[in-house]
Parts: sequence; structure tokens; C-alpha cells
Amino acid sequence: MRGRTSLILKTSFDSAHYLPNYEGPCHKLHGHTWNVEVYIEGGVNDDSGMIADFKDVKDMIKQILPDHELINTVVSNPTAENISKYLYDRIKTHPLLPTHCQVTKVILWETPSNGVCYEL
Repeated sequence: MRGRTSLILKTSFDSAHYLPNYEGPCHKLHGHTWNVEVYIEGGVNDDSGMIADFKDVKDMIKQILPDHELINTVVSNPTAENISKYLYDRIKTHPLLPTHCQVTKVILWETPSNGVCYEL
């Protein structure tokens, strides 16, 4: 009997944003190198021994990330909390996500020491 197994992919992207509903320095346009951790759960294939191919999952996630974009064009109030939910929602409905898999959480790091986790 197997326990729960999650595939974890870490990647990063660079983009700018501003926080329209915030009084403070982040109200102005600024950029980050965002680090992302994506957790995908699914059954381990007995033949391959894998949940899914890391390369396929990485390629799928790269299609979703707003790399070198102004995030405000895709998330109206782009706080780290809202961006992590946006990424979660896009990954869970992506046609390349294997049907036997589900995204369980997305961790988004705005800086090396400040991040958020979105999960159901």
C-alpha cells in the first residue's frame, strides 16, 4: 500500500506589479523575481513509477506563468495572495495537467523570506 505522493516543481519568473488598493511603497510599479512551488498529487503509475513526467509538468507551468509581464493585466489586485490563487486556478484547469492528477497547493515567494501558500 502506498502513502500519498506529491510531485513538487520549483521554478521562478520575473514580472512587475503595483498594488492599487494599498497605501504604501508597493502602490507604485515595481518588480520581483517570484519563486513558485507547485504540488501535484496523483496515483503513481506501477509501470513507470512516476506520477507524471517532470518535464511535461514544468512545460505546462511555464505556459501559465506571467513571466516578464505586468501582472496587473491578468490579476486586478495582484497581491501575492491573489497571484497564488490565480496560478492555482490556472494549473488545476490546464488541459495538459494529467487527468489522474490534481494540484494541491501553490506556494509563491515574493522575496526569499516572504511568501504565501494557496491550497484547498
